[in-house]
Amino acid sequence: MSSLEELSHRHEDEAKLAESDAVPRGAPILELRGLQKKYGLVEALKPATITFLAGEIHAIVGENGAGKSTLIKLLTGVIRRTAGEVYWCGRPVQLATPTEAISRGINAVPQEVVLCPRLSVAANMFLGDEMNRYGLMRKGAMERAAQAVLDDLGFQLPAAALLGTLTIGQQQLVATARAAMRGIRFLIFDEPTAYLTRQESAQLFRLIRRLRDQGVTIVYISHRMEEVFELADRVSVLRDGAHVGTRLIGETNENELIALMINRSIEQIYHKETMPAGEVIVETRGLSGPGFEDVSLTVRSGQIVGLYGLIGAGRSEFALGLYGRQPISAGEILWDGRKVAIPNERAAMALGIALAPESRRDQGLCLNLPIGLNINLPVFRRL
Repeated sequence: MSSLEELSHRHEDEAKLAESDAVPRGAPILELRGLQKKYGLVEALKPATITFLAGEIHAIVGENGAGKSTLIKLLTGVIRRTAGEVYWCGRPVQLATPTEAISRGINAVPQEVVLCPRLSVAANMFLGDEMNRYGLMRKGAMERAAQAVLDDLGFQLPAAALLGTLTIGQQQLVATARAAMRGIRFLIFDEPTAYLTRQESAQLFRLIRRLRDQGVTIVYISHRMEEVFELADRVSVLRDGAHVGTRLIGETNENELIALMINRSIEQIYHKETMPAGEVIVETRGLSGPGFEDVSLTVRSGQIVGLYGLIGAGRSEFALGLYGRQPISAGEILWDGRKVAIPNERAAMALGIALAPESRRDQGLCLNLPIGLNINLPVFRRL
């Protein structure tokens, strides 16, 4: 028995999930019947009826605002439904709290990592379920067990390292490992590859297929159609808070799914007007810094310039260097035709440069402050 299976069985015994084991592969494990969520007069999720089968990978697709996040929160007990019924292994359940959802084997890996950066990887994996003896935490035992699980999953990560020293993609893998070792029967992934390298994505896909083969139901939420068709057995489409259809992956195609998502034909999607380029606003010449080297590009007024490359290629590092968040070691920056120095973020903002960082939660917002203060932070001193 692998390290992951040992820890999973430990949780299954504690959570008493024998009812889940009685569900044969391919039979309904979770049924939503008219599930609805309203906030006042706003209907975030219209009455939805969806059936999830044991041991399947079930993709959920839809535009932003389609109701995917609301559905995740309802299934994991974060919020309570307004109406409808939920059946787990054929029995009606409430799923009123995260504790109830976890006790039944329902867990989720959110898109934004919600862990403790100042704790070790092992401490995060065992958070809330620490090993202890005589009231003392068994740090060494947890590190050894966590490392065995990470190795078993194929994640090349050090269990003793501080979580905050890892990349965002690596932290996502830690969150996945944490969920996988908690005796899961139903696991939700929300845009799991958003911050992963190609190698890390391949490791994750192997884990998802492995869990599926062990009878775990996987709900896979993604905007990347190629991943949906590579992994999923079935796919459900949400649009404007409503469930508009479920298809077997072998009986549909990308054009049909997109048409269901946006309620118009594929020919109407990729229309793009040709806009004349204006004057040069910013130009970099041989710009180098931590993680990028000899980057030269020109951006004109009215242009959208894309930076394309795999994670780790230096795209984010270049953007941070141009914004003054990381030091520039070589090259020059021209703004409106004149050479400028951008030693920090304040200098970039003074020129009119703004940055929407890779991780808005950790790098772009102050979550303990009101929305109004967050909006006004860049100009707070001028108010």
